[in-house]
Amino acid sequence: MSALGAIVTIDVPQDRREDLLTLLAEMSRVAREDPGTDAFDVCPESANPARVYLYERYRDREAFAVHRANLRLAELGASLTALASNLEISRITVLDPDVR
Repeated sequence: MSALGAIVTIDVPQDRREDLLTLLAEMSRVAREDPGTDAFDVCPESANPARVYLYERYRDREAFAVHRANLRLAELGASLTALASNLEISRITVLDPDVR
């Protein structure tokens, strides 16, 4: 079975960057408590301080549903959209190298 995930691209004005990173760290802590969340990684771009990526990975559809139902994450997500100047979500399938 393949895992589900997302790569989120976030652009942020320089004056909001530290607030955004603090918020994303809290989101990561909350998300990792959900069963089946394998990764919720905050990844600032080295060459562009105005861009941050999130890498999210969920064991299966049920784990993703638990993530989507997390009310605390929904609250934090509302703050995220207020801080970001641009936000793009790419849903991905993470292939298991042992399954063909």
